[in-house]
Amino acid sequence: MAMRSATSDGIYEGLGVGTVELPVQREPGRTSGPDAHGILRLTNVLHIPDAICNVIGFPFVRDNHVSVGFGGSRQSQGFIADSQGRKLAFFEKDRPLCIVKLSDPPVGPVVGPRTIQSHGGYMIHCLWPDSERRRFEEYRESLARQQQQRYSEAEKQWIKEHYGNEFRFLLQHGLSIYKEEDRDEGRDIVKGLMENDG
Repeated sequence: MAMRSATSDGIYEGLGVGTVELPVQREPGRTSGPDAHGILRLTNVLHIPDAICNVIGFPFVRDNHVSVGFGGSRQSQGFIADSQGRKLAFFEKDRPLCIVKLSDPPVGPVVGPRTIQSHGGYMIHCLWPDSERRRFEEYRESLARQQQQRYSEAEKQWIKEHYGNEFRFLLQHGLSIYKEEDRDEGRDIVKGLMENDG
């Protein structure tokens, strides 16, 4: 959802808010098998292109009833676990910050060079002011009233069966889930493909 916003210090500009699905490795050393990888689904993510890194904040922990553990392993700095204690993701070892281990290709994405250096010293503080959060909520509510449902239930089921989720579907068609026009084009592609399956 494209919407300009500002952080508390005014240094960084947010360009939109959306949902991000991160393909992650669940535990160190496990790269194959049905439970080796998972998806961390982050909602209401503020997109700040100029930030040094992405940040998973307390709202993710609170809203998803997960816990974060630190230490206790030679293979990682800690982990994220669900309410039953099952590991959802882990933090890479020997890093200056707690960095979630993304799944390597072909399961995960090809990522660019790291901006966080192994030998650097970092302190990151992120705050999205309440006034900006309220403005976002008002904007989101107005969009919800304006827009019809993007996919029918049948189309959602078709995407799930053939691609897993909308993100993967769009990616395979060279489209971005972060651009509304790409998502609209994706909806048209789904309709056409379903007709061909027909």
